[in-house]
Amino acid sequence: MPNYFDRRDYDSDEEAIADGLFAIAKALRDLGNADASTPMGGLEALGAVIREGLQNMATAIEESRKE
Repeated sequence: MPNYFDRRDYDSDEEAIADGLFAIAKALRDLGNADASTPMGGLEALGAVIREGLQNMATAIEESRKE
């Protein structure tokens, strides 16, 4: 598929739409941690952080029961 991202002289409406979709995809990719552009989108990065936090909470609860 041709890459139309950041082009301003479109030959068709389809090319303009494709450019907009590429811009949206790049913006979603840039939703990584802080200003980092990562292969994970913002939701995946958030999910990874939440999962890690829940694992830490579960470990703390298990350790407190052993005491």
